Amino acid sequence: MRPPRPVPPALVLSLALAVSVVAGACSSSDPSAAGPATAAPTTRRGTTAPTAPRPATRTKAEVIAQGDAICVASHDRIAAIPEPRSAADLRPAVEQLLAERRDEIRRLDELGPPTTDAEAFADVVARFTTAADTLESKLPAIEQNPEVVTSDAAILQDNAAAAAAAAAFGFTACGTGDTAADPGTGPTTTGAG
Repeated sequence: MRPPRPVPPALVLSLALAVSVVAGACSSSDPSAAGPATAAPTTRRGTTAPTAPRPATRTKAEVIAQGDAICVASHDRIAAIPEPRSAADLRPAVEQLLAERRDEIRRLDELGPPTTDAEAFADVVARFTTAADTLESKLPAIEQNPEVVTSDAAILQDNAAAAAAAAAFGFTACGTGDTAADPGTGPTTTGAG
């Protein structure tokens, strides 16, 4: 058995960025494929995404402010995950990132849709879920070659779609990877959440 390969620091950062865009749930990068806001989307893994019909009780501005606060707190927790020192450390790190991302998605979904733009909000939640599902499905390949995080077309496409949906909705931290320490510096196309 070969000794574990060290994980280059640039790939660790890329992994964190890739995971940080993740928070919605549609299996396509086509925004029109998300379906109506009242339908519970299905993830690639065949599970029902967290979005369920519920009455809108917050304004869009309230959802954006509260959602961005959720995302910044999540990004701060992700930034605190220890960097993997070897290939053997990679899977636990990715699993921690995914657990945090799924919690972020759940918390965003629990905000419920805003009184306006409910379909766009549902699309954000759906696309973040899709990006998380894609990253999770690529975990075996990432373990074999950590560069998959920065080169896999599906990971990049789903993260970009999630970031674009978040930006189109009006989020400023969700979909960027911004942290409390570094607002406005996160990526907009390679990180979701």
